[in-house]
Amino acid sequence: MPAAKEFRVPLRDIAGRAAAVVWPIMRKTEARYDCAETTRPQDHVIFSGPGVPNLRVLSRPEGLKSLR
Repeated sequence: MPAAKEFRVPLRDIAGRAAAVVWPIMRKTEARYDCAETTRPQDHVIFSGPGVPNLRVLSRPEGLKSLR
């Protein structure tokens, strides 16, 4: 079995990817769906309830903590 090739990715490429992650700032508190739905159940979710903040904090992945 041949040895795995090692690929080095520049740190700037890794750090820039986190800026492209987007999620809703607000979210509904309740989600219901029909368990019997067989085609793409994710398309049949009904969201309700009050909107609440959906803030996230991106932290450095474990493997990159040693790089400073």
